[in-house]
Amino acid sequence: MDANKSHILIVDDDPDMLQLLQYTMQFAGYDVSTTHSGEIAIEKVKQVNYDLMILDLMMPDISGFDVLEALQAEDSRPKIIVHSIIPYIDAKMQCSTLGASRYLVKPTAREVLLDTVAHTIA
Repeated sequence: MDANKSHILIVDDDPDMLQLLQYTMQFAGYDVSTTHSGEIAIEKVKQVNYDLMILDLMMPDISGFDVLEALQAEDSRPKIIVHSIIPYIDAKMQCSTLGASRYLVKPTAREVLLDTVAHTIA
């Protein structure tokens, strides 16, 4: 991995969304890893020092809320942008309480996503 590139982990169970986010971030110059599973995401964070995670909330194995909660104890926890279809303020507040840096509601314009990623990593 290039030392100047930020390493992003994208977590989403929708294969099309996962691929779209992966290509968008790679095209912007980020080093990207992906997973469709919250449980796998937790294990990856324990093994790799990511700069940022883009995290979906609604997944079949464990929810993004569970991932946020599990990562609270991790010292090398990345900054986290929640990227979810859930537009409710209580979900946003819960994610913030659990340590998410930002919350974006799907669908998100490419420019908004890239701007949010850049500002969160900085």
